[in-house]
Amino acid sequence: MRVPCKNKHPKTDTNTTPVTSPIPFSYYALQLHETTYNGEEVVKRMLFREQGAIFHYQLDNHLLSNPRRSVIDPFGDLVDRIVFAANGNVLYIRLLLRLVETGRLPLRYLLQTNLPADDLDLYGLIMELTFTSPATFARVVPVLDVFLASLRPLDRNTLLSVFNSPKSDVPMMDMQLDEILAILTPLLSFAGNGLIALHDTALREWLLKNATHPKFPSDARHGHILFALHLTQQAPLNSVQLFELAHHLLKAHPYKYMHGKYMPEFTSMKDGQIGWIKQCSDDIRKALFNHRNMFFPNTKASYYYLFPSEFSR
Repeated sequence: MRVPCKNKHPKTDTNTTPVTSPIPFSYYALQLHETTYNGEEVVKRMLFREQGAIFHYQLDNHLLSNPRRSVIDPFGDLVDRIVFAANGNVLYIRLLLRLVETGRLPLRYLLQTNLPADDLDLYGLIMELTFTSPATFARVVPVLDVFLASLRPLDRNTLLSVFNSPKSDVPMMDMQLDEILAILTPLLSFAGNGLIALHDTALREWLLKNATHPKFPSDARHGHILFALHLTQQAPLNSVQLFELAHHLLKAHPYKYMHGKYMPEFTSMKDGQIGWIKQCSDDIRKALFNHRNMFFPNTKASYYYLFPSEFSR
């Protein structure tokens, strides 16, 4: 299909341009020759138009179902406002639209207040809308701590095993976990094979950056110590598991932060982590020799096994 082109390029001998896509890349080319832009400006303009084309339909459908559309968005500039605030961040747009579509964020908010500056700022808003009371967040934060500390996505059974290790301070029943996962649904990603993880790295970054938040504090060290207790239950560990144990102990730093809690024989001494790992291994000398560490070395854990006395100081 070909349509008349209003902006004819001076080097072409035709006044038509092909319509090949809902996103008018050919239109960009015809427009950009008229003025000289730097590369960054060109990319910004292309992203703005592309994202506007992609998300206009989705947001417009939601607006059509709102009887007060003419009052809320009289000039139809809401999509441009969102795309401009996103500054090329597709995750930002998707998160914001999901808040609107699920009814947690009124459309009027998008026009009458300053939009979040970036996806990290947006997650602050999402946390406020998801947890209406400190008690609700306090109930779910142990699960967030475990996801923060995890090296991989987890299934429901693994979560239960981690929380119900013999030395765990947050035992959890099946029904409790299901209720918590339901509350955390906006913040989690559920795969078809049953694996669960944090929704994206921006959420992880927000939780770590705001670990001492007055309303939404989290503690990744708590998650790491729970994983260490979970692995201890499976001893003797193979070399890969020993590396994971060393990783979690290094992150938790039990002597400094646990103050004799959980396993006093190991958490109350400077060199307790070394004894902890030795207890979980038949032959600690083999810990360095595993394929994962040879091809993707964990430098801190390797250094820990090579020079354990340095870490006990």
